[in-house]
Amino acid sequence: MDDLGFDDTGVSRDEPIFTWDLDFAGDDDYRAALASLRATWREDGRTVEKVDNGITATLDDGIRVTLHLDYYDGEPELRAEGTCMRYRHNYGDAYDYMYDDNGDGTVDAYERPN
Repeated sequence: MDDLGFDDTGVSRDEPIFTWDLDFAGDDDYRAALASLRATWREDGRTVEKVDNGITATLDDGIRVTLHLDYYDGEPELRAEGTCMRYRHNYGDAYDYMYDDNGDGTVDAYERPN
């Protein structure tokens, strides 16, 4: 067993990160969304931390959720960072996952590159 990566049994370990680009009509709408999310998280009893150009909180399952302006392009982004988890996939090759467009764990015939 290694620290991160694959076990001999075909089980992988990773700390998944997912991001979504968000569109707001303007800066005021982005700030309003921040204020609303901050209030909701606090009502839920979560600790809200300020980060560069945004806020973050850790949910009950250990997932850290951040709403901020992306470091590279300055556009609003919602980011979810998971804790270390084990999972099994059906990809035949370590790089096949890049072709799994629908995220079902298998690379279907129509998803294969030419």
